[in-house]
Amino acid sequence: MSNIEKTGKSEQPKWSLPFVSPLPADPMKASLARIARVAAYVLLAVAMIVPIFQLYHGIVKYQKEQVAFHKKYGQTPPPGVAQPKKSKGAMDRWRKAVRQFWAGENIYLAVPKDKSRPAVTNDSAGDEGGAEDSAGLVRLHPNMPFTVMLMTPFSYGKAQWASVYWTIAKIVLLVFVFLMAVSVTNHAGMRMPDWVLGLALLWCVMLIVSDLQHGNTNVFVLVAIVLHLWLFRKGKDMLSGASLALAICLKMTPAIFVLYWLYQRNWKVLAGCLLALAMFTVIIPAGACVVIEHGDLSTGMDHFATLNQTWLDNLSVPGLVKSASYPVYINQSLPGVMYRFLMGGENGDIYWNPDDNPYITQTEHGWINFADLTTSQAKWVIRALQMMIVLAIGWAIGWRRLPRDDGRRALQYGLVVIGMLILNQRTWDHHAGVMLIASLPIWYAIAFGNISRKARAWAIGLALAAGPMIWFMGTDMFLIAGKLSGYGKDAGKVW
Repeated sequence: MSNIEKTGKSEQPKWSLPFVSPLPADPMKASLARIARVAAYVLLAVAMIVPIFQLYHGIVKYQKEQVAFHKKYGQTPPPGVAQPKKSKGAMDRWRKAVRQFWAGENIYLAVPKDKSRPAVTNDSAGDEGGAEDSAGLVRLHPNMPFTVMLMTPFSYGKAQWASVYWTIAKIVLLVFVFLMAVSVTNHAGMRMPDWVLGLALLWCVMLIVSDLQHGNTNVFVLVAIVLHLWLFRKGKDMLSGASLALAICLKMTPAIFVLYWLYQRNWKVLAGCLLALAMFTVIIPAGACVVIEHGDLSTGMDHFATLNQTWLDNLSVPGLVKSASYPVYINQSLPGVMYRFLMGGENGDIYWNPDDNPYITQTEHGWINFADLTTSQAKWVIRALQMMIVLAIGWAIGWRRLPRDDGRRALQYGLVVIGMLILNQRTWDHHAGVMLIASLPIWYAIAFGNISRKARAWAIGLALAAGPMIWFMGTDMFLIAGKLSGYGKDAGKVW
């Protein structure tokens, strides 16, 4: 990163932002630069704030549709009549799961094999119009008990207002994430120009916005990972490990950073992670289960053991150990893509989605496979590809341990995050907001890295090719195209 010194940027003062905002010497150009900078900040603010209203409006819209549907058909619609969507995004699902968790239910049980929907129960929790009415108990909830507990404050009261508080919390934390990510990426005491952060956000802001629109936990995963890396940069290894443990509790995929720190031989980070995991996955949830069982220690511990066993059996082991197929077309992970390419039948059907639609008899089918391997054969092909990716990442990182403030470390973090998304059982756009951790050091290296002209030209070309793909392959762009073409939003969904 020696080329940074040629920019004339001073080292970071004790109290300052982690980036600088340079202006051209020419007064006219400086004025234009100020206008462009203000416009960029305004556009970023709009991109972050608009999802608040989108999620609120979507929830209210679906609530009204639910009310109209139940007025017409009652709580039990006739056969063949599809119930309208209950809510926008993921909030309806996890809010019900949280309430049922505190009611003592096991939210990790598998769907009955006969797919018979349980009797309708009222689980409105203060929401108007029965929009939160549950069609039975929650099944196969993905979040482990500690994460469910963290979601509790947003799981009661009116869903539309909970979505507002939830999204605002994300936006506030994202401001700190952007600053911490820049600090993690900076080489030594140097401060990057703010336009580097702008380029990185331009390439991944749609991925972040998609989670704001969806109402899921992926932005919080980004927060926990960036905090983990920032604390390591500051020399606080035990706290860094604790933040990694939080990220793992929110979503299992950040556990790949455990492999990174093993490879880097940083035992303090690993110790902090292990201790925090014990606190987050055992001590705190076990205490909550005792409270749920009205203070009965024995019954509470039995309930805790049952929750963890069913979570492992039904949600963790099938994907992590048994490589269960999940070929649904929105899944862009390596396993998801390869199952679509390598298998026919149910395991290669791009519309097969029993997790999200457990009680619906599938009527639409489709295949894009160029081979028809057995399940066992496809699993071994995927495992071989996964191992090759892990080895390639390990080779790129190397055995040498770089200083904490070396800008090349951020490129290593980016490789780990990319591996996290590729190797996962399922990955789609709102999972990929963590790509900020990769895109920021890539643009920093392109701008100021000590690399050859040829390497820089290739890097710029690849980055310029990737950016438009992220923007134009997202759902929103197709919905907009459908509306502008006159075919409507539904046509955009099909496209």
